[in-house]
Amino acid sequence: MLAPMLPPRTSLALALFAVTAARSPALASPGATGSFGVVAGYQATSADFDVISPRSSDVQPTSGGLVLLRGGLALADVFAFELTAGLAIGGTHGDAGTAILAPVHLDAVWRVLGPPVTPYLALGGGVYANLAGPGSFDADGLLHGALGMEWRPSRGLALRVEASVYGTDGIESGFSWTPCVTFGVDILAGAGTDDDLPADDADAWRAPPPSGPKDSDGDGVVDASDTCPAAPGVASLDGCPDTDGDGVADVFDRCPVDPGRVPLAGCSDRDGDGILDDEDACPERAGRTDSYGCPR
Repeated sequence: MLAPMLPPRTSLALALFAVTAARSPALASPGATGSFGVVAGYQATSADFDVISPRSSDVQPTSGGLVLLRGGLALADVFAFELTAGLAIGGTHGDAGTAILAPVHLDAVWRVLGPPVTPYLALGGGVYANLAGPGSFDADGLLHGALGMEWRPSRGLALRVEASVYGTDGIESGFSWTPCVTFGVDILAGAGTDDDLPADDADAWRAPPPSGPKDSDGDGVVDASDTCPAAPGVASLDGCPDTDGDGVADVFDRCPVDPGRVPLAGCSDRDGDGILDDEDACPERAGRTDSYGCPR
């Protein structure tokens, strides 16, 4: 029967951890995040561990490897529910054969800090069963607790390491504790965008801006050499635009939308009478200045 009591100091520590997590700024991060993880580790099985009937230390499982699958739903960066199930495969005391055990537990997980690196606490319960091996099928209630560290190297990936303990029925005592160490990789889904994060966290996820000389208008001419740094231009005119393509930058072109000649400041004089076309009343016939560019 499961009837464990945590020591007062342990209960106080867990309560303080939960309060700290609840006050974390990460709680403000909106949106739910799903996760799926693969976990591997080692179970140092207690000699009093009882999930195999009959209740005898001669057929109890020895320490061995753990392989687990984990699915989770994070309601915020600081709090999540996780369901874990897997297999623990090992020998037995007295060489009674190979034992295949199956822990299944649902945990509440509290994270103290926001990503990318955060410690966390997990508490929950479930069932620990004997699937194959010596003795007959047995299933006992299970308590689970863990302290871990999580690192998110990217938005959709989490790497986790944790030290945990399984509590279940004992052969001699009323309860036995089995420590475990595990390593896991979680794939995250529905994590949102950088706009969902507080400013400090969003900056932590963004790649640093490219280094190099500044080019405000993106025309390929750096600001230090660009005569027109706010307007995209051409390199041959020191970064200034030339709307009519006559080789005279708009800023110096008296006729910026009509192609002209460089000696005439970007304007044209088709009849060659020395009077610019936009001032010549007869632009196709050479004339005189006192007759507005028309012949007498």
